[in-house]
Amino acid sequence: MKRKFISHRVMFALVFGLLAIVLAVRACRTQSILATVILAWVSANAFVLSLAYLGNWKKVFGKAEKGNLFWLAALFMSPMLAVIHSTWKLQNLFLSGPASNQVTINLFLGRRCEFKELPSGIGAFVDLTAEFATPASIRKKLPVYCIPTLDGCAPAWNACEKVFNQLHNRDLRIYVCCANGYGRSVTFLAAWLCERGVCRSPQEAIELIQSVRPQASPNRDQINSLILWFQTACSSPQRRYRSESH
Repeated sequence: MKRKFISHRVMFALVFGLLAIVLAVRACRTQSILATVILAWVSANAFVLSLAYLGNWKKVFGKAEKGNLFWLAALFMSPMLAVIHSTWKLQNLFLSGPASNQVTINLFLGRRCEFKELPSGIGAFVDLTAEFATPASIRKKLPVYCIPTLDGCAPAWNACEKVFNQLHNRDLRIYVCCANGYGRSVTFLAAWLCERGVCRSPQEAIELIQSVRPQASPNRDQINSLILWFQTACSSPQRRYRSESH
């Protein structure tokens, strides 16, 4: 009998939903008005994020195509954003390995960073995060392609294919990132390697990425989504193989 797993998206929805309930109960019981307001605000954030994961609502933080966060959404979600940003900064203090790695001649994979941290010669920036604004230093100097994707989820493939087409035959060094460069960006880049014909299967693409960035570890949901996309988009007789030297 095949074992059933709860998807990461549902798991995140349950966790944030439970957090919302706990904080709401705590807000009702506290005697301090300020504490009540803060707890209720964070509870509302957690509840909205739970719904966002259930409905795969990628723009819950207001991420726009140009990389900025819509101010009203960012203001409302600011307690949760503060927690996410603080956690990310702490992670970067303890994570081992380089910020980015070169996967092919023109493709680089890495974590979210500032313009000064990018490898030399980068000509385009692909951002898979939903919870972070693309750094202003990058938005001012490079063309930015945003595919807002909730942490732990696979990107929207129609948006990915749009970026594939926009960057096809562009002689540019391209930097692909998510928060840490381990999941969402890996899923996107693996699909791109298959779409270009550099790799003949998702497994081969992930293995190529892991050969240069061992920490790359898309989760089960991301891999399953990638395989499904590959079977429908890349396995037809009309598939266009695009070559690129490694």
